[in-house]
This record gives sequence, structure tokens and C-alpha cells, in this order.
Amino acid sequence: MQDVTKDPTSPPIDASSDTTLSERVDAVERLLLELIEHNAQEVRTRRVAVIEDDGFERVVIQADGAHGEVTVTARGGRNGTTAAELYAHDPTEGDAATAGVALVRDGNLRWVTDLLGAPGAADRSR
Repeated sequence: MQDVTKDPTSPPIDASSDTTLSERVDAVERLLLELIEHNAQEVRTRRVAVIEDDGFERVVIQADGAHGEVTVTARGGRNGTTAAELYAHDPTEGDAATAGVALVRDGNLRWVTDLLGAPGAADRSR
């Protein structure tokens, strides 16, 4: 399969006048099938969101260079939310890498526990 990510400006299909429309359509179909097959094996992105019909983000998986997280959110009363977050952070400034679980209500951290990380890591309620 041609890797169009390396040079997205180069046309993946020969659009010269020597090719027929049918040949060009066949080439597009082949490329599309190869793309579908490739993406069935692996998808690479920084963020995936599972969104309800009304746009509410129910599940979000994201990575941002130094950390990754999976957040599952429930709607609360009066437009509030409650979320559980599984996270992992790379080490910073000599600290150990951490992984844990956090509970968030209406955007405020309510409870967090580091499952792996710095020595003496413990539950912290807020």
C-alpha cells in the first residue's frame, strides 16, 4: 500500500490523460480497500471519544506526550457530571512514573489513588 502520510501532496493516482476514468476509479477503490484493511489492524490517534446522540462525551481515551488516560463520564443532576479516570503519567523531575484512578465530580477532583508510583503513594481524598 502506498503510504500517503509521507507525502500527502503527491497524488496517489496517475491522473494523466492516458488513464481512463475506469482505471482511475479502480485505482481509488484499491487504495480505499488497502486503507480499510490497514486501519482494521491498527488505528493511531491521540484522542478517541465515544459520543452520545446529543454530543455528550461518554468515554474518552487520550494521550498527550507524557500521560494517557481513559475517562468514563456519567451525567449528574442539574447538568453536573461524575467521572472515573484511569491514568498513567511518565516520570517528571526525578519522580517515578505513576498510574492510578481518580474520581471527579463536576470538574473537581474528589478522590485519587496512585496504584503504581512514588514510594509511599496513598489514597488522597479531596
